[in-house]
Amino acid sequence: MKEYFNNLNIAKKIFSGFGVSLLFLIIILSIGMLDLKKSNNLLNEIANDNFSKTIWANEIIDDVNDNARAIKDMILMDDKKFKDHAYKRFQWARELVNDRLAKLVKKANTQRGKELIQNIKNLRYNEFFPVREKVLREYEAGNKESAKRILVEEFNPITEKYVSLVDELVKIETNQTINSVKEANIELKSSQQVYLSLGIIAFIFMGIFGYFTTKSIASPIQKLSEASRRVTEGELNVSVDYNYKDEIGELANSFNYMVKTITTQLNYLNNIPLPVMVIDRDFNIVYINKLAADLKNLTPEEAIGKKCYEHMNTKDCKTEKCACFKAIREGLCHSSETISKPLSVEIPIAYSSAPLKDEKGIIIGAIEVITDLTQAKEYEKYLDRNAKKNAGRDDQSCKRGFNNNSCSRKE
Repeated sequence: MKEYFNNLNIAKKIFSGFGVSLLFLIIILSIGMLDLKKSNNLLNEIANDNFSKTIWANEIIDDVNDNARAIKDMILMDDKKFKDHAYKRFQWARELVNDRLAKLVKKANTQRGKELIQNIKNLRYNEFFPVREKVLREYEAGNKESAKRILVEEFNPITEKYVSLVDELVKIETNQTINSVKEANIELKSSQQVYLSLGIIAFIFMGIFGYFTTKSIASPIQKLSEASRRVTEGELNVSVDYNYKDEIGELANSFNYMVKTITTQLNYLNNIPLPVMVIDRDFNIVYINKLAADLKNLTPEEAIGKKCYEHMNTKDCKTEKCACFKAIREGLCHSSETISKPLSVEIPIAYSSAPLKDEKGIIIGAIEVITDLTQAKEYEKYLDRNAKKNAGRDDQSCKRGFNNNSCSRKE
């Protein structure tokens, strides 16, 4: 798996990281939507079911109490208009209670709730309505005292019993609503914990995946950067070991080939039997072969970065006679002879310098080839000495009269 991932190109690696992150987000959102739907169902159940049943039961209590007040008002107040209004209230309350009871029967979801609704219906039809009609008959017959007695002794206790049953139903539905709210809170907290856990897991996983994705890209680039730095410092025994087939692998192969090519080309210079060095415009040595470095008893690596005039220490250095200075200034090849003293011994040298240009034709430095003239000067002195010696012998021969032909020709 690791090898397969490392062989992916950079775009696919980045896309894979994005895809995994997106997949986790989709999973979290999907779970969130399911939990949200579940929480929404609980809230709808509370709002449309439990809470509604509580409201309906309270409305029944209000209607029962309104019935009781209307009957009392009829008996106490002998007014035909009020009586007609009271009858309308009875009818309206009867229809409303019938509607509320029908809804409660449909919505009842506990055994105790169903039992209470049935008891309310039985009490309503078997006791409450008959006693109420009995009171009204006595009132219609003009027997107010009898109606009052029935109201106090029979109707009021039945009304209290009626209200008590409905009140118990209200308590049951209220408790069920409270329990539903608690369940919703528990579900909400559970959802929050799930979101938090998934978020942490997703964050950790994406962090790990992102780390390895970044490392798979950054690590070989860092190796290439370090290898490039070493090459710029003159170290050529450098290669980048990266055997995967992505863009970085292609770049590493190109880099290794480039270093190999540079090494081969520099070996050509290293094998030249003459000291050679390359300098920049500030006379810093950027390349030097072994013969040139040996003049100062240094390795090429030690000599790179030093000033050429410190390394060669010639009489031309830091003057306008310097061939390298002229080559950089004029852009032409120049040669000169001078005395170099890299260590304690003076060395007669001849050196030639040519300008180096970049791809835009701008002069960036110069290359210098040096010839040690020590043996040539020694041989020249030897020839001078022999010439002078031979000339002295010829003079002595003439003086003694020997080799007159030679003397004559000389004269």
